[in-house]
Parts: sequence; C-alpha cells; structure tokens
Amino acid sequence: MKILRIKHKFKNAILLVFLWLSIVSLQAQEITWKWQNPFPSGNSHFDVSWINDQTIYAPGTKGQFLKSSDFGATWETANISTLATVRAIHFANENEG
Repeated sequence: MKILRIKHKFKNAILLVFLWLSIVSLQAQEITWKWQNPFPSGNSHFDVSWINDQTIYAPGTKGQFLKSSDFGATWETANISTLATVRAIHFANENEG
C-alpha cells in the first residue's frame, strides 16, 4: 500500500515537471528574435565611400549596402535585387554614383 502511494506521488511529480517544462518552452517561443551581432549585418563589406561629410555608403555581399547619415554612428541596410558581391562604389557627387 505504501509503495503504491509512492508510485502515485512519483507519477504526479513527473507529470507536474512535464507540464511546467511545456509551459516554459511555449513562453520561450513567444520571444521575438532580432539580429544582434555583428550589427547591423552579418554580410561582408569591402569598400567605403563618403558622399559628403556625414553620409557614408558601404557595399557588400548579396547586393547589400550599408548607409550611415551620421558619419557611422548608426547604420541602415539596403538591398539591390542581386545576389552578387559589390566590391567597390564611387560617387561623382551627392546625386550620381
């Protein structure tokens, strides 16, 4: 009789642990993931071109460009419709490049 109680308590404990782990894993799936490192992009960039004293462009792999409007303090990513690597970029002036 005592052994049956122990088995019953053991089964209940296993069930509670399973339920707790299920709830924890469901909550973990609700977390929103974002790219952190290397930021802002994991692609390689090969060149840097200044358009003026604040605006910088950096071309890279898979048609991705990085742009900074505050001399590199923050960066935005932009893509062109190619998977090619752009290794260099040059600007004649602020409007042509």
